[in-house]
Amino acid sequence: VLFRSQLLVGPRRAGGGFDDPVALLLEGKSDAPAGPVNTTIGLVATDAELNKEDANYLARVSHDGLALAIRPCHTVRDGDTMFSLATGRNKSPVDLTTLGAAAVEATAQAILRAVRQATGLGGTPSISRSEERRVGQVCRSRWSTSHQNTNTDHTTHLETHDPSNST
Repeated sequence: VLFRSQLLVGPRRAGGGFDDPVALLLEGKSDAPAGPVNTTIGLVATDAELNKEDANYLARVSHDGLALAIRPCHTVRDGDTMFSLATGRNKSPVDLTTLGAAAVEATAQAILRAVRQATGLGGTPSISRSEERRVGQVCRSRWSTSHQNTNTDHTTHLETHDPSNST
């Protein structure tokens, strides 16, 4: 996972730290299995009133948020998919470019948030406490910087979901 071209997490090195997955691929050092193994599925939702084509556009551009945060993204080994939902509660006119930009940012931020909140699974630990603090600081810094001057009538929201915590 990247933030401003800085690797936050990736394949773990035996001695600690992370490798750049794209560099591993380009150098022929990747031991990634063939077939779909790294799928990211997301939903971006808005209160705007959108028609089917506009909702499809919103889902399509939100893939840019995946590409901003996940490296590599959209490979033949994954099935990255984004969906969109529009409640239509807000009847005011919507600027689709602005809404799309918000969807991209919400998607990237949700991925960064998921990295921060991840727990270990199957013997693989989550990022270390020091890494967690660093990732958390980077995420908070980016969120506050990029949203200081945001003024929009429409809400765009993307949440991460932990299926192991279904209470």
